[in-house]
Amino acid sequence: MLKIIGFILLFLFILSLVLFAQQAEKLKFSSSVDKTEISLGELLNFKVTVEGSFKGSPEIKLPKLRDDFDIVSQTQSHRISIEAGKKNRIFVLNLMLLAKREGQINIAAAELKQGSKVYTTEPMEITVKPGKGEKKFLREPEEEFPAEEEVERITL
Repeated sequence: MLKIIGFILLFLFILSLVLFAQQAEKLKFSSSVDKTEISLGELLNFKVTVEGSFKGSPEIKLPKLRDDFDIVSQTQSHRISIEAGKKNRIFVLNLMLLAKREGQINIAAAELKQGSKVYTTEPMEITVKPGKGEKKFLREPEEEFPAEEEVERITL
């Protein structure tokens, strides 16, 4: 009887380790915009978020944006929290974009590689209407800000 209880406890312990290991690798990967319809000259906030408990440095590949947008600014934040012994990391990348043309603009999916797994976001469609002749930002976007490599591939 003690052997059976011992085997059951060992089995439950191993099962809980496997489930914990699987839970530790789960990630939430998303992208969003603050508006789906803008006027020419109006800024668009494009945000990419990675959240979860993961090891190492995931590699984010952003969609090609420079064909349709000027990148006016880029900010990023990284937060780590520990709750009930579980480590959770949140990385947020914000890009302020300025459309170069009117019409429908498709923003392709962003991609995240973590180990052997690949995560993707949903593509988005933005409608750019004619502007009112005024730009709604304080300065002209710099030609080389940020560097092309820096924007298209981010490593945490």
